[in-house]
Amino acid sequence: MAVKVLKDDALDANLEKEGYVVIPFLNTEEVQYLNELYTQKITEPQQGMYATAHSSNPEFKKMMSQGILDKFTRAIDEVFFESRPLGGSYITKYKGDKGVLFPHQDWNIVDEDHYRSFNIWVPLCDTNDANGAIAVLPHSHKLLKSYRGVNIPDPFYKINSHTWQHHTTLYMKAGEALIYDHRLLHASGINTTDTPRVAVVFGIIPQAADMRYYYMNNGVVEEYQNEVGFFFDKNILLGPQGLQKLQDINYTMPDLTNEDFDEMYLGIPKPKPRAEPAAEVQVAQKPSIFNRLLKAIGI
Repeated sequence: MAVKVLKDDALDANLEKEGYVVIPFLNTEEVQYLNELYTQKITEPQQGMYATAHSSNPEFKKMMSQGILDKFTRAIDEVFFESRPLGGSYITKYKGDKGVLFPHQDWNIVDEDHYRSFNIWVPLCDTNDANGAIAVLPHSHKLLKSYRGVNIPDPFYKINSHTWQHHTTLYMKAGEALIYDHRLLHASGINTTDTPRVAVVFGIIPQAADMRYYYMNNGVVEEYQNEVGFFFDKNILLGPQGLQKLQDINYTMPDLTNEDFDEMYLGIPKPKPRAEPAAEVQVAQKPSIFNRLLKAIGI
């Protein structure tokens, strides 16, 4: 039985079933404050996707996270059941195709055999097709068990162009929250406007859950005990860096094809093998280092 996450039983059931819910979250004053904080603190020109969590300055990351938490606390207390807020970041999509994020899942940060972890993603402006609205693949969090981390191959990256066509675009109002399971496939397109699409994201886990960090070492997935400060004080791309190792995990990454996805998600049986060689599966763009970073915090 899934651990209860949201106080509202109907919303909690939908979150467990579909992997996400969209709800009213921040009020007008809270949205205004977070927009003003961003404008005051982000004074250098940016491009593509910019995340304050990727700053090399730990104190800056902590300050921006605390500013988000200050305005999230009221809504978190009203909406979540016995949950632990972790940390937050601004995620801003500037004009141009450098801000495109292909379908992906976020990193494991808990033992998913026992718990689920989530992001609270809140746009600070209304979102639409023109400014790169976020899109989700409903109930994709249940497709397969996976381990996800900085250097662990993504089983979906080869077929992300194929999966994207089945995503649902969410046209959200400023202050609404997309609460989604870190296992859920999600993506966002190009911002074609001259106005940055500013959003904030905040990680949250059940109160009883411990944090985890997963890393692949010579083909073996390693599980480490983790804590919030690691994401603020360390370069998370460089491996566990002093975290306590818990175990090695016997894990073979699935090599998914379009047909595998169609069978898992759409219920379409895979075609029977033919005598001639099958057509080569189209390989989508391999995630950049920046995309890999974003998987740690979501978009």
